[in-house]
This record gives sequence, C-alpha cells and structure tokens, in this order.
Amino acid sequence: MKDDLRSAYRYLTAMVGVSSAIVSVAWIIPTAYVSLLCIGMLIAGVLMPLMHVVPFAHQDSDDIVLAVVLFLVFGPLSGGFAYVVLCVMRSSGSPTIVGIFISYLLVRVPIDIVTSHPWNFSSFLPFTGVSAGESWLQHLVAQYSILVGLVGWYAADSFRSLDD
Repeated sequence: MKDDLRSAYRYLTAMVGVSSAIVSVAWIIPTAYVSLLCIGMLIAGVLMPLMHVVPFAHQDSDDIVLAVVLFLVFGPLSGGFAYVVLCVMRSSGSPTIVGIFISYLLVRVPIDIVTSHPWNFSSFLPFTGVSAGESWLQHLVAQYSILVGLVGWYAADSFRSLDD
C-alpha cells in the first residue's frame, strides 16, 4: 500500500511538471492548444504504467471498450463520471480508466485557463456549440484527446520488460 501511494505521488508530481511545461508553451503559443493537449495526454498515458501507478495494457484491458464508448457518446467529463458510477455499482473497475480521466483534467483545465477557452460543463460535452474562434474539428479533437491517453497507455506496453 505504501509503495502504491508513493508511486501515485511520484506520478502526480511528474504530471504537474508536464502540465506546467505544456501550459508554459500554451501561454506563448495559444493556437497550439489542441496539439499540446494531445501531447500532454500521450505523455500521461505512457507515464502511468511506467511509474507503476496502473498495470500495463497486457495485464488489465477489460473495461477499455466500455470506457471508449462512454467517452465517445457522453464526452470526457460525463463519460468519466458515468464510468465511475458503473464501477461503484459493479464493485470493480479499471484503475487505468480513472487515471486517464484524472490526467485529462490535470492537463486540460490549466491549458483551458491559460488559453482563455471557456471552462464550464458544456465545454466538456462533445456536441455542444463551439467557442468563438474555434472550429468543430478543434472542438472534437479537444474532447476526444482523452483517447490519446489510452493510446499512450497501450504504447507503454512496448517499454515493459519481456520477463513480465
């Protein structure tokens, strides 16, 4: 238990550092909002299993299809909450999905604040109106960049030791 908490603290510290670096770049180049969001999510997904916060993809990928469907239909915020409610009802769930959801909030909220994107509940829904100066493609990629975190989690499998 103590090692699990230590790993989570190290991951949180690393994500604060990654988020700070990405926010610094977003402050200088606000038009790179979507690219920076995707880069941050990819790094978050790769770091989680490498820092032993969650298992690697080959060890625990049971709820991925359910999570992807929830994220696609309801968006990242509502889909994440729906997944947590389903996990509580079933008394089981994937720590990876919860970690990706928390990482998404750690990456997206500071970038939204720095680039002056509207930060409210409707901005996290996939098919709501886009904000001024933003295209539909940018809006949808920002919503579904949470899936880039899952891609990073799967990509981290290539860094695991082969004797696992």
